[in-house]
Amino acid sequence: MSLDDDAKLKRALGLSSKSIVNHWNKAGVGDIPGYATNFERVAAGAKYAKGVGYLSIGLDVAASGMKIHAACTAGQASECRRVKYVEGGRLSGSAIGGSAGAFAGPLVCGAIGLATAGPGGIACGIIMAGVGGFAGGAVVGGIGEDVGEVIYEVTIDE
Repeated sequence: MSLDDDAKLKRALGLSSKSIVNHWNKAGVGDIPGYATNFERVAAGAKYAKGVGYLSIGLDVAASGMKIHAACTAGQASECRRVKYVEGGRLSGSAIGGSAGAFAGPLVCGAIGLATAGPGGIACGIIMAGVGGFAGGAVVGGIGEDVGEVIYEVTIDE
């Protein structure tokens, strides 16, 4: 059997997704058993994950606001100003890093080839988006905190 030296077997055999589906339809192959159920579960999980993401952003903003309020009601203007810079930097870094991590996380699934595995690939993408968002938020949030501290130190008028 002589196949072309093509890396993709489908291309070497002269197949395409459209032709495969057409042949399935002609042969009477119906739906893939359990696919719709799995897809619905993954879609429900994605909606839940989206809601948890919004909740975590709200809690992060509230926590920063509480830290700033506590520092500013203590009566020390310099500490209040420092906490504003530090918490603002942390919150900004956390939002930017979390967004970037949530975007980059699913790319890991594609890089290792799981994105083509149907519901498993979708589930991997959702899980990796959460993991990437958390990791990016934590890492870049810490960097943002340090940047806020540096900005505070540079802008001290004392």
